[in-house]
Amino acid sequence: MNTVVDSSIAKEVSSILLSIKAVTINTEKPYRFVSGMLSPMYTDNRLLISHPTEWKRVIEIYERIIKNNIGLGSIDVLSGTATAAIPHAAALAIRLGKPMVYVRSSKKEHGKENLIEGEFPPRAKVLVIEDLISTGLSSKQSVDAIRSMNGDVATILAITTSTRNAFDQTMTDLKVRLMTLTNADITVQTALEEGLITEKQKDSVDTFFDDAKSWGKLMGFE
Repeated sequence: MNTVVDSSIAKEVSSILLSIKAVTINTEKPYRFVSGMLSPMYTDNRLLISHPTEWKRVIEIYERIIKNNIGLGSIDVLSGTATAAIPHAAALAIRLGKPMVYVRSSKKEHGKENLIEGEFPPRAKVLVIEDLISTGLSSKQSVDAIRSMNGDVATILAITTSTRNAFDQTMTDLKVRLMTLTNADITVQTALEEGLITEKQKDSVDTFFDDAKSWGKLMGFE
């Protein structure tokens, strides 16, 4: 699934993420995820909000894609996925003059027990803003919640991906279009071109993308 809208934009966004170390690659000392799986690549887009110049540029690119490739007329409301995408959705809502909601990771256990904070009318066209797509399950939670309140979701727009295609089936099942500013493959290629990794390291990351679950064992870490 090719999620990237514009290859030149994608390289710029990848370069930004690498420059602030929102994406780091370490094939010698890999990162262990909560699931226990080892990965040579780690993405933490939360770092963007601590770098205003770079964050502003990413928001500008989000806005450009929304206007040129999605269309403001097809959007009534923006929805940020908790928690990392909420700042991006808020910044975009102000720039675009659109209402915003966000979907909580779990329903509140007090008050009105909301799962969605904010409101939208029935059949509102909701654009889901994500920061990172891996399996797509957090996106599914957001889409399901919005649809349960009679919102209409056709598109998810994210900054990047952390896998090559682990999200494909989820997006197919949701019947949504996934669009991203960049993706994991382009970011790894950008890291190589900028001299941040070697060809051998890129090959190792490519092996991870091909078989993430077995990568740690194949590389001799497990």
